[in-house]
Order: sequence, then structure tokens, then C-alpha cells
Amino acid sequence: MKDPLRPEAKAAVQACHDAGIQTVMITGDHKDTAVAIAEELRGVKEPIQSFSGMELDRLSDDELARTVDGVAVYARVSRSTSYVSSKPGRRGGAIVAMTGDGVNDAPAVKAADIGVAMGLTGTDVTKEAADMVVDGR
Repeated sequence: MKDPLRPEAKAAVQACHDAGIQTVMITGDHKDTAVAIAEELRGVKEPIQSFSGMELDRLSDDELARTVDGVAVYARVSRSTSYVSSKPGRRGGAIVAMTGDGVNDAPAVKAADIGVAMGLTGTDVTKEAADMVVDGR
């Protein structure tokens, strides 16, 4: 079970990929659900490298740094702030942007180089933590 994708989501992810932006999903959702969403967004059934929060917790920082470039989905992650602000997340001088709408997203949105809150559905806490609020109207 999953919430349906917004109609504009697939085009937005494709535009990011076309611009050379690596998209990564960090979610509290179940790993299978998150991978299914990522497959739907990409429009093709291809292997998607993913980690669950438990799998991540077993990796050292060095192991994570060696694998982070190929990972598209982090699921059942409770500490997205630590990923966003970590060296693996910014390896090679990458700029990290984080989107979110819930109170639980606020710390990661704040820790990112560019924090983006969802304006219509977002909480005030996340909007205040963000650098940018996307209204969507």
C-alpha cells in the first residue's frame, strides 16, 4: 500500500536527472514500498540499490562512503538528519538538498545545504527550518 504519486512527480524527477542531479529518496516507509515508488518514478523496472535503516546502522562511515553514490533509496530511516549532514552525503563536494513537509523532516531540512519545505501540506516547523518554501499553486 502506498499513497499515489502526484501527477507532476515523475516529470520533476526526470527533469532533475536530465539536469545531472542525483535524486535520492530518504523515507520512513517500508523498503519494498519505497523501491516500488522509485521504480514508478523512473518509469522502468531496473534494479534500484537501497538500504533499510537497520542495514545502514551496520555500515561503518567508510563502508557507507564507498556505496553512497549508487544508492537511490534509504527506507525505514529514522536518522535522515545524520545522513544529510554526513560526509558520505556530501562526498566529492556534492550539494545536498532535502525536501520535507512533516515535523520529523525539519531537522534534516535544516541540516541540508538547501532545505525545501512543501508549502501547501507542510508544517509550520518545517517551513521555518527551510531555506525555501514551495507553494505549488
